[in-house]
Amino acid sequence: ESVAIQQKVISRVENDPKWQERKRPEPIVDGTYPDAAMASATTLAQALKSKAFVVVSKSGASVNRATRMRPGIPIIAITPNESTNRALALQKHVYPVTLDPTKFSSQGLYSEIWDLAKSYGFVTDDKETVVLAMSEPFGLPANTIKVITKETLEA
Repeated sequence: ESVAIQQKVISRVENDPKWQERKRPEPIVDGTYPDAAMASATTLAQALKSKAFVVVSKSGASVNRATRMRPGIPIIAITPNESTNRALALQKHVYPVTLDPTKFSSQGLYSEIWDLAKSYGFVTDDKETVVLAMSEPFGLPANTIKVITKETLEA
């Protein structure tokens, strides 16, 4: 019963317009290129009013970096490791998916990401956007940002 009351209070506060309009603290950026890249991707996602932010990560470090940036939208975390998936499942607003990105072509991965965003219900319209942050080659800190739309998948 106490958990239900706590959840009710949390939901009420988080859905209050005054709470949502408050000044949020600036994310901590340590001056490294991975933090700068993630800050750029987060800013891009917010500017485009993207429906989801997708981070492809081997160890989960890039996802942790993304959550520190507080994008304000759901983060779909793609990792090939089941153990990393379980750890990421504990983070707020993170939806981990066990998937090996090396098994896909670039276009195939983008299509898979679009389908995942639709299956979670984040994307409902073909004009909406999803922002992807990943590393090329896979396994390094995120160094690539891609905007995915239905239009870019068909191009």
